[in-house]
Amino acid sequence: MLREDKVHHFRFSTTVLSNDRRLSKYLQTVIEKTFYNTHPSAYQIYYALTSQNTLLNNLSVRVFIDNTAIILAEKREPFALWYESLDSSTFLVIDQYGDVLSYHSAANKALYEPLSKIKLSVYGKNAAFQIYNAKIIYDVIGNISSHILYLHLIESRRWNIVCKNGTVIMLPQKNAKIALSTLRPYLPSMITKYSKIDLRIFPEKLFLTPVAYKNNDYVAD
Repeated sequence: MLREDKVHHFRFSTTVLSNDRRLSKYLQTVIEKTFYNTHPSAYQIYYALTSQNTLLNNLSVRVFIDNTAIILAEKREPFALWYESLDSSTFLVIDQYGDVLSYHSAANKALYEPLSKIKLSVYGKNAAFQIYNAKIIYDVIGNISSHILYLHLIESRRWNIVCKNGTVIMLPQKNAKIALSTLRPYLPSMITKYSKIDLRIFPEKLFLTPVAYKNNDYVAD
């Protein structure tokens, strides 16, 4: 929901519409300090706001002939924690488009405040560049999302879903969404019965490894 806040200046007034109250106040402050007692162009306002804040998304600025301006701003929300490898000592917070929002040490992960908003963790050198596919996968497996530990991009070609209990769902390089959608009703019970669910050549074949043969060491194959 957009929040409307107005800033009145000596020569013009600005209306800020934003999905975040703190972002709206921040934009007001920037405008007041930068353009007080002036009549800036839409480009000048846009440049001033984007050059000082990397969390802005879908920013729109319109300046009218009656010395008023309307600003539409959306704050980028953290979507995933991105680790370049399974043994990375650092992680990056990325949004749903794969853009990096911040950089952190894995040792200080507990100190990162917005963790409650993070939907999942992804591993792999190019995982951020394929975050769109990861989001599709995450949306399809919503019925087991609470059981997911992380998604692992294998050789920049396909994904593995690693569950908290150690079960690994190996997705095909193509049509991963179709494979998961087909098995979606059965996944809650399958991840408790099998330690490995191999869908790499699904629907031709489906390979299942019972929990009794579970290997506690995850191997990214």
